[in-house]
Amino acid sequence: MSSVANTASEPESVDGSFRPQRDPTVRMVSIDDEVILVESNGRLHVLNATASLLWECFDGTVTIAELADEIATEMDVARQDVLSDTLRAAQHFVDRGIVSDGREPFAAVAHVSSVSDARNDAPGPEPHVLVEPPNT
Repeated sequence: MSSVANTASEPESVDGSFRPQRDPTVRMVSIDDEVILVESNGRLHVLNATASLLWECFDGTVTIAELADEIATEMDVARQDVLSDTLRAAQHFVDRGIVSDGREPFAAVAHVSSVSDARNDAPGPEPHVLVEPPNT
């Protein structure tokens, strides 16, 4: 069973069998060459081209390993590099509570304090920028 569903303090660990599923409440906005994810609590995530491609692929239907195989073949790059980058990106999103394992219903439990702050009309958290996106 997913550790995300069990506790907010211990994010799920991502491996090749993980089926990344986007949080359905997170909106994706494209501005020029950038993609920005906007959480319902106002938190922002700025993605590079690689991270935005992965975000769009995280629909809960394929595993990380299957996705890495497909991307490596389509882009003619080393599978191990793609797998490593994809695992790192997925873990980044899981740690922030906006991706879960598609084998289970999405349960966004991370950032509970941010949600309660938003309910109290308190200022939300500072925007988060994806500083080290996966390599291309």
